Amino acid sequence: MFNSKESIVKGFTEQDPYFLEMTYKDIYPSIRSFVKQNSGDKHDAEDVFQDSMVIVLKKVNNNRFDLNCTFKTFMFSVCKRVWLNRLRGRGFIVNGLQDEDVFSDAEFFKIDQESKYIEEHKLFKKHFYKIDKLCQKVLRFVIKGNKTKEIVEEMAFPNENSMRQKLLQCKLKLLKRIKSDKKFQELKNEY
Repeated sequence: MFNSKESIVKGFTEQDPYFLEMTYKDIYPSIRSFVKQNSGDKHDAEDVFQDSMVIVLKKVNNNRFDLNCTFKTFMFSVCKRVWLNRLRGRGFIVNGLQDEDVFSDAEFFKIDQESKYIEEHKLFKKHFYKIDKLCQKVLRFVIKGNKTKEIVEEMAFPNENSMRQKLLQCKLKLLKRIKSDKKFQELKNEY
């Protein structure tokens, strides 16, 4: 297995299929077992593993990846932290499941924040693609940072006020969908 920081960084940055396959084969079974033993199922384990890989990839890409144990221990700790946060979000009382001492409190905080961001992004995307196409288009322009005048011209709104009203309707529609999702409440409780 890959245990040097350099081989892991290279595996992630080059998206080496062999590295990713070996990481999955070596680490995922213990994650699946841990999640299933702690109120989860196979799908939860897959999500936790995938999200943890994204967290580690972000650490690698931002030059914040530091390895002071085996990569398996590192990944297990990240996955465990992500799963414990999800359990807390679902209202479970997490007794007897202590976080590993592989990370400092600051590193745990960063993992928690990155995990929360990933979950929020998934929730946003899930509902974004369920609103009407016009709202999607207006919101995309705003997300990309387009100026109000540009949006009015591009989408042929009669004036800026009409565009702002439509934008408000779209935001409210999206927020209503997101807030009515069970996952939203879990995320709210989780962190």
